[in-house]
Amino acid sequence: MCVPGCMETVHKSLSRRGFFKGTAAVGMASFQAFAPPRPAQAAPASFSKVVDLTHPLVEGFPTFFGPPQLELEKMFGFEKNGFNVNKWHLVEYTGTHMDSPLHFSADGNSAADVPTYQLVVPLAVIDVKAKTAENVDYQVTPEDLEEWEAANGTLPEGGCIAMNSGWGQYATSDKFRNADADGKMHFP
Repeated sequence: MCVPGCMETVHKSLSRRGFFKGTAAVGMASFQAFAPPRPAQAAPASFSKVVDLTHPLVEGFPTFFGPPQLELEKMFGFEKNGFNVNKWHLVEYTGTHMDSPLHFSADGNSAADVPTYQLVVPLAVIDVKAKTAENVDYQVTPEDLEEWEAANGTLPEGGCIAMNSGWGQYATSDKFRNADADGKMHFP
């Protein structure tokens, strides 16, 4: 989670271009020794922590279609080469990933076209673990959102709503896809 304006400020100051601009600025500092530094222009806001919602991507990671979609081929090993390098054979959208608008449309933005500032937003986690334990096909309802707001206040404007189904505990087992005898998958 990042405060509004944070990503733009970081991007401008920590990109390669920003680094070289900064290096050039150091060289010019002798000409501007008495000019005050310009402050970052992030909006006054705060957050308490950053949360990683990903799972490690490993061979055999469960996929929507069933068969593994990641194969690692060892190219260099530390013992022989002094470094490790694997060649990845990967099907797009395998593992924890971002579905870009292009994933489900003919002309939406690709992941490369989605501005980074749109990827860091306030997060509201709707915990439905107890409900998914009773119904593996559970979906978040408007009532779940109303319960969250009653306990936590209004959902954050421009934020992300994430469902905590508890299903992550099955990420390395067949239960993750939870297919029945007819092959139909059952998961929150």
